[in-house]
Amino acid sequence: MEKGGWVNRLWFDVAKREGDDYVEIYNCSVSGGTTDTILERFENGLTTRSSTT
Repeated sequence: MEKGGWVNRLWFDVAKREGDDYVEIYNCSVSGGTTDTILERFENGLTTRSSTT
């Protein structure tokens, strides 16, 4: 059974969590992205999502 990329696999693992164990999963990948480009975008994305909760 195909489970998709790593974000899908992570989502399948945590989707059943509730209460204090609940987490949001965001797929913020960009085609061709590297570790360096992800790290450059990480802080801004985290700040944006943290302010909406």
